[in-house]
Amino acid sequence: MMGSFAYAVPAIPDTFFGTVKMDGKNISAGSIITVKVAGEIDSEYIMSQEGEYELTVKKGVFGDEIKFYINNNLFGTRTRVGGMAINYNLSYTTPPKDPPEETKPSSGGGGSFTPKIVNETEENITGPITIYGLSITAPDNILVTQGGIEVTKITIKNTGNGTIENLMIFLEGEVPSSWVLIDPETITKLEPNEEKQIKITFSTPEFSARTYDFKLKATSENVNKAINSVLEVTKANLMNANNIKILSIVPETALIPGKTTRFFVALENTGDKTEYGLLQLNNFGNWNMTPEYKYIGLDPNIQATIIFEVAVPKGAIPETKEITATLIGQSMAKKELTVEVIAEKITATPTGLATGNTASVAAGIVLITLLAGGYFFKRTMKN
Repeated sequence: MMGSFAYAVPAIPDTFFGTVKMDGKNISAGSIITVKVAGEIDSEYIMSQEGEYELTVKKGVFGDEIKFYINNNLFGTRTRVGGMAINYNLSYTTPPKDPPEETKPSSGGGGSFTPKIVNETEENITGPITIYGLSITAPDNILVTQGGIEVTKITIKNTGNGTIENLMIFLEGEVPSSWVLIDPETITKLEPNEEKQIKITFSTPEFSARTYDFKLKATSENVNKAINSVLEVTKANLMNANNIKILSIVPETALIPGKTTRFFVALENTGDKTEYGLLQLNNFGNWNMTPEYKYIGLDPNIQATIIFEVAVPKGAIPETKEITATLIGQSMAKKELTVEVIAEKITATPTGLATGNTASVAAGIVLITLLAGGYFFKRTMKN
């Protein structure tokens, strides 16, 4: 049953927001962000503010890939979660123009250069020919767990006889630039036969499990080299809520037949890593509740409030309900709340507590009693 909860999440809309930059500069207002889910266009969003966006993704199901494009340039990739608001910054770095492959003449001047095979015994040799070359040693396949970090070291060697200057290292392909940190990004000088190590750090988001093809490129004025590689993001254990605690369950108003009430469930991750679990609000019987459950991802030392909407049927009779919030992971966190369903009509209320047919409930109150024409509403928190 837990497995079906974790992966058959309904297609509740996800909201994304954050900054939008190209080559480190804000994208202008009026630019169009094209959103594709599982390869199909979900929407085209017109930016109303420079360098900022907020949009909703409605198509797809849990686990579908979301891609964000501006003018056919890929600005970011995420994965469909369902019912979450995600701060995700979009960015794109324009790759430098590729110079001719491997070899260029060392002297200035325009025109093309075609290497000539020269017999050293020929009398027309006037001097040595400068040859530029590079080798890149890197793994063909890089493994990282979703939501994790992987540091990969590569070696770049000058295999020619000319000094290479201002060599830029970057990635092209399916790996978003926001996931990658290259140190250093530029090698100022690389002498013949000299080699240097480059450290590449891959930081993957939580919902990114798949393979990503990319090219690792090194380019300067005199040389250009690229190798193919794959970043393989494997699935992590996405149900590991050992340290997420349920702090409280607070109804917004009384439970009144024919009315809808929101319940606020406060959570806190007291651990030292991001944890995940499935949050449910139980014991409402066949009453309509939205959402039916919520998949939670919470960073260390962060608190969050999850909202459930409960529609009380018109024919509901006054009764006591013991509501339970549970968070299912490797362990189970639990919190209970006792509430009373009250009659739809309130004929008299104490001043300042309620008016009309609803009673406002403050989040910090442990016990509230409303005397109203013989009916009452009571809420007690159980640890």
